[in-house]
Amino acid sequence: CHLTKRKIISRSIRYIVLFQEIVELSNIINKKPSNYENIQIYKSKNVHIGDVTHINGPVYINQFTPTINQNIIVNQKTQNSTHRVFIVSRRTWLAQPPLDLDDVQFLKKPVQYVIISHSASEEAYTQTENNLIVRLIQQFHIESRQWNDISYNFLIGADGSIYEGRGWDVVGAHAFRYNNISIGICFVGCYIKKLPPPSAIAKAKAFIKYGVEIGAIAEDYKLLGHCQCSSTESPGRKLFEEIKTWDHWDESVSITNPSPLITQ
Repeated sequence: CHLTKRKIISRSIRYIVLFQEIVELSNIINKKPSNYENIQIYKSKNVHIGDVTHINGPVYINQFTPTINQNIIVNQKTQNSTHRVFIVSRRTWLAQPPLDLDDVQFLKKPVQYVIISHSASEEAYTQTENNLIVRLIQQFHIESRQWNDISYNFLIGADGSIYEGRGWDVVGAHAFRYNNISIGICFVGCYIKKLPPPSAIAKAKAFIKYGVEIGAIAEDYKLLGHCQCSSTESPGRKLFEEIKTWDHWDESVSITNPSPLITQ
């Protein structure tokens, strides 16, 4: 063996420290196997969390920081704002790029409508599971529907996480004839016979308020269910009854009486 005694001791110490860090990480995850909201890993090497998150560099663990790899958006418009919005970025859920960047159209802000849909899919209560579902939704929209990207501007998981779709700036494909005057928000799940969890509903309301604060949504915006714009079950009967109780819901719009702002 060509290793000196000092090198052997040095390597042994390094491996012991790394083993202790891995054990600490394992204990945290095993304690709350479906909740990683208060763990951040940085400067790590070959660390794998769930089935999508890979981070490189020495392992450090801090239990008082935001969710792994999420973008934190804090309202800068007012110092006293209570709305703090966390958005899971496209990069985090491993979105495909749009099929044709030349086909991307941009919204004229602030938009006049917020349109609520549901994905009519299974629901999930962890970020890892929702990442997969959102990717499958995008794959379906691109490969089966032949749309340029995932159709919605944002999606909300049953865990209350908000996922970036086309975002604040890009015209969606979620509601025919209303896309260029609206932000489309989709609840991930099927809500014909039941409601999304209360935390997801609360996040949706806070997120819309945040959109108003940053100037992406008009202060006098109108709220619609997808079924008011197209012949569809979306956002599900149960969820549609719920959004009828929200601020700004516009009962005047229907398939037979569309908004005067839409383009033919």
